[in-house]
Amino acid sequence: MQDIRKDKQELSNHVRRLINSNLDLSYDTEAKNLFGNKEVLSVIAKYVIPEVKDYSYEEIASIIGNVNISKEEVAVNGPIERLESESKYVGEKTIFYDIKTTIHTNDGAIELILNVEIQRKANPGYNLKMRGSYYVARAFSEQLKDISDDANYDKLKKVYSIWIVSNSPKEEIVKYSFMNTKTRTIDPMNDPFSLIMIYLGKQRSKDKVIRYIKALFERDMEYLKKYYHINEDMERSMESMCNLSEGIREEGREEGLLLAAKKMIKKGMSVEIVAESLEIPKEVLEQYVKEE
Repeated sequence: MQDIRKDKQELSNHVRRLINSNLDLSYDTEAKNLFGNKEVLSVIAKYVIPEVKDYSYEEIASIIGNVNISKEEVAVNGPIERLESESKYVGEKTIFYDIKTTIHTNDGAIELILNVEIQRKANPGYNLKMRGSYYVARAFSEQLKDISDDANYDKLKKVYSIWIVSNSPKEEIVKYSFMNTKTRTIDPMNDPFSLIMIYLGKQRSKDKVIRYIKALFERDMEYLKKYYHINEDMERSMESMCNLSEGIREEGREEGLLLAAKKMIKKGMSVEIVAESLEIPKEVLEQYVKEE
């Protein structure tokens, strides 16, 4: 009997970890979808990218190119192997850019590459600024598939990597760029990339871009309407994030999900459909039903 109770407790703990993991993953996915909207990117870009500060939100949105979400890969370090859009660490894991796009005008006056990363922990266990530096450097170097004597370096576009960091102890925006240490100035024509760390903090912000980003996370529709319009995709992502955030905090949620799953199966639904609908791993659901 004690062994049975122990097995059930281990199963419950396992289910809790899996469901919380699924909730976190779903939340991150919706956050990427939300910040991948051109309407959202245009507001953020206006306040942190000098090249477009004099443009309207509508104008910035119109010059943002195709937005790739978690499709571009970047290696951690080591020898690079180019395979189409992949840049992978030979024999090791690959990681993905959250959001990657371009900002360019038809006359060529502005040609930028923009990377946006959503980071939920200010102290994830590694140096966040070093990781950000690597991302922006890789996005810059990937423009030339083959660095050779014939490569045209003059055609390299400037890269901005913007990191949005929540759960940080204080709010601040920190920018890292190339600087001429003699003149103590940054030359826009010779500044290949910039890393911008946006720490959201916990207090109510007076900074426009931080307040706007917080309003997205908090689904503050009245405040958001002061900026650019809110499209259906933005609204859906914000609603999903709010629901998922509640689910992540809700105690005993895994037990509730499993009980609901059991009732659905008793009504004739297949384990496969229930598992997919509730985002519960099929093998976990099968084990739960068997134990019950």
